[in-house]
Amino acid sequence: MLGGAVRRGRVRGALRQLPGSRRHSSQYEKTVGNLRVNQDSRVIFQGERLQDIPDHALTVAGFTGKAATANAKDTIAYGTRIVGGVSPGKGGQTHLDLPVFNTVREAVQHVNPQVSAVFVPAQGAAAAIIESIEAEVPLVVSVAEHIPVHDMLRVHEVLQTQSRTRLVGPNCPGIIAPEQCRVGIMPYKQYRKGCVGIVSKSGTLSYEAVGATSKAGLGQSVVMGMGGDLLPGTTLVDGLKLFFEDEETKGIIVIGEIGGEAELRAAEVIQEYRARTANPKPIIAMVAGRTAPEGRVMGHAGAVLMPRDVSAAEKADALAKAGAIVVPHPGVMGEKMKELLGMWPRAKMTTSTCAVELQPLQVPAPTKQAGSACDNVTRSDFFAGDGQRLVDECAGEDHAPSHAVSAVQQWNNPRGNVFRLSACFWCFLVMGANDAAYGPLLQSLIGYYDLTYTIVSLVFLSPFVGYVASALLNNYLHLKFGQRGVAILGGVSHVLAYIIIAAHPPFVALVFAFMLAGFGNGINDAAWNAWIGNLGKSSELLGFLHACYGVGGVISPFISTAMISKGGLPWYTFYYLMIGIAGVELVSLTAAFWKSTGAAYSAAYRESQQTHSGKETGLGEALFKKPAARVSWVSALFLLCYVGVEVAFGGWIVTFMSKVRKQDEFSSGMSAAGFWLGITFGRAILGFVSPRIGVKLAMSIYIGCAAALELVFWLVPQFIVSAVAVSLQGFFLGPMFPGAVLVASKLLPKHQHVVVIGFASAFGGCGAAILPFVTGLLVQGSGPTVLQPIILALLVAMLVVWLLLPRIDKKRD
Repeated sequence: MLGGAVRRGRVRGALRQLPGSRRHSSQYEKTVGNLRVNQDSRVIFQGERLQDIPDHALTVAGFTGKAATANAKDTIAYGTRIVGGVSPGKGGQTHLDLPVFNTVREAVQHVNPQVSAVFVPAQGAAAAIIESIEAEVPLVVSVAEHIPVHDMLRVHEVLQTQSRTRLVGPNCPGIIAPEQCRVGIMPYKQYRKGCVGIVSKSGTLSYEAVGATSKAGLGQSVVMGMGGDLLPGTTLVDGLKLFFEDEETKGIIVIGEIGGEAELRAAEVIQEYRARTANPKPIIAMVAGRTAPEGRVMGHAGAVLMPRDVSAAEKADALAKAGAIVVPHPGVMGEKMKELLGMWPRAKMTTSTCAVELQPLQVPAPTKQAGSACDNVTRSDFFAGDGQRLVDECAGEDHAPSHAVSAVQQWNNPRGNVFRLSACFWCFLVMGANDAAYGPLLQSLIGYYDLTYTIVSLVFLSPFVGYVASALLNNYLHLKFGQRGVAILGGVSHVLAYIIIAAHPPFVALVFAFMLAGFGNGINDAAWNAWIGNLGKSSELLGFLHACYGVGGVISPFISTAMISKGGLPWYTFYYLMIGIAGVELVSLTAAFWKSTGAAYSAAYRESQQTHSGKETGLGEALFKKPAARVSWVSALFLLCYVGVEVAFGGWIVTFMSKVRKQDEFSSGMSAAGFWLGITFGRAILGFVSPRIGVKLAMSIYIGCAAALELVFWLVPQFIVSAVAVSLQGFFLGPMFPGAVLVASKLLPKHQHVVVIGFASAFGGCGAAILPFVTGLLVQGSGPTVLQPIILALLVAMLVVWLLLPRIDKKRD
């Protein structure tokens, strides 16, 4: 027994000697949010690998095995959303009325799980965990004991080079959100939904803490087991970081024990949290093993006190000095937390009531041993970090590979994303109303200012300057001022532009106002397309985002036409309304992204933006260096053609219907509204269709349909047929812009999204300026009938350019 403990001590000592740069992986730390399970979490049961073959394509019995079946029945009865399982060779069958798959990757493709419960013995657990990591399952839970340290070293090397998957365990009871989702082996009947978050090394002690908090009537928000092994996937620090930010968690319990240094790192994080937080959540801590004899394993591999280790008493003292309330037994945690939570809200009354004098964290000096490799390293060196984990000490270099990607946020997780998404939707509604107003107001501008078609076309050309300026400044604005600065600047640009237009100054001043509106559109386009393009379900969300643009395009012609033709109001009164909705845009976007400063943006998205020379990569790299250059220019040319079609069609269709189809002013205005209504429905509906048949193929089909409808519009000279064809063209053109943004975000690394999408959007904005202007010149010389061949030629050019994009692999498409 003692010999085994000594060997474990040597392993732990060896882990301490790894360079400090190998302790920390900012990539993997981004997955902490994946621990927030709930009633919507989709769970699969996973089996072990049968043999180690290339690409890990083969797995064996897990879901259909005896242990997994028994646990799955209990878990389903508890209300957890089990969506299937993995048992190799049994793919296509059903078990417990749920689908069975041969591999985890196959399960991901069909049922899109957020959690994988790995019910695999120790000898195959590491391979099974790695299979789930490769399949990018957001959360993997492993309960197996006695996984070899060498195997877990390999698992952690993989974990630290990615930011999609979080591991809980091994050698732990799992994770549970009471009455919502249970993944693991915990006795769930005593768990109650509530407000206390619990993270524990010991499964048994966590059960006692749960019983105490349930008895006290508090319940639990999330309970997770760190596990007792030397190399856990999730540590006390990770649990604390989740609970610090979780709105449902009002109090925190952390349970440690002898062995390792996780408690000292937890103490550091607690001290930092309390120092920076005006009203910190109450934290109760306990460290088990105060009477444990030295050198004896107590329960599992990690719970062993070696001569050079920090004792349980010393850990408890560090936690107490950091500001946690240390208790001797979990049985008192419920009533103690109830007492603290009763005091907690009153701490908001004054600043002084929540001020805590924090003393420097004191950690014991190491015991020197002759010939030890640790002789030249003091204990403070190990605890100088910001809650780094012991497992990080054996991780790879803190340079993620180029294919590593960031953890995916959802539209509703974190919760603030709901408000942010709503603000972005409103912003695009304003942008759509801005662009669609040109067509119905064109004839009014001609009459009011006594202009020719050529001169009035400057309202299309003038935003060109704003779009170009936004393309050049997008990256700088994000890095300097963050999304908060972009929100303020974009909203202010719109409000000021509309105030100028509403004042109906000389036409030259209108041209400058439209430049300002174009600049606001350009920076908003880049910022919010890039942000939403990085959320989960981005195809559908981008479809809704641009559908909101279409909604603005629909209501703008309706309202402006009604105000002018039915209400007899001057054309500029429409911009009084635009001032109001742009004001809402300014306030909502600023509030939604207030915390998204330049520093916050850089921390989240700029990790791969530094070259070896220390210079930032920006527009130059995006335009002239592979692989971004091809995607940048092709996307830009595609959007140039598309936005040109959209705005030229929407802007000149009223004139065409009036002059060529001989319709009255109101009917002609309604045909423009029908076009934008088609765009709106196309973006909302086809955004769900495109991912299922492949975005690239789907877009090619949509362009072909739009071209065929353009021929109908051209060759059938009846107003009803023309109006229907125009609306259906809008329907198939709707997904073009969000589709291009989606493909660019799939083909490029994250740090280039704002740069490339910003440039492509601005280039598309140039199309919105130049092509309608050129159309105006041709209309001036040849009449409105030139609209049809121009639109058809642009559609053909769109298809050719689209096919020049790089091939997208099936998984990303």
